Amino acid sequence: MEDFLSTFVVLKVETSKNFLKVVGRVMHKLVKWLHDKGYMADDDYETIDKRVKELKADLPAAVEASGLISEYAVKSPHEKYAKELNSRFTI
Repeated sequence: MEDFLSTFVVLKVETSKNFLKVVGRVMHKLVKWLHDKGYMADDDYETIDKRVKELKADLPAAVEASGLISEYAVKSPHEKYAKELNSRFTI
């Protein structure tokens, strides 16, 4: 769940902030449904539910920051570097 929200959605999905809010709500409902149907233990549910709530709140800002960094990287001159790297960076 965390990898999906923090990595895939932030780095791979190009969408609006409103859609990201919907994704957060849907993921929260999915975790609750999984727990209610017995597919998730109580301890796991509490941990994952808390983390989904945190990520749900941060998702729009994280995607916006990722976009700003990408725009800056595209506009930066590449001539002065020996090679170009595609990677993730922690801020």
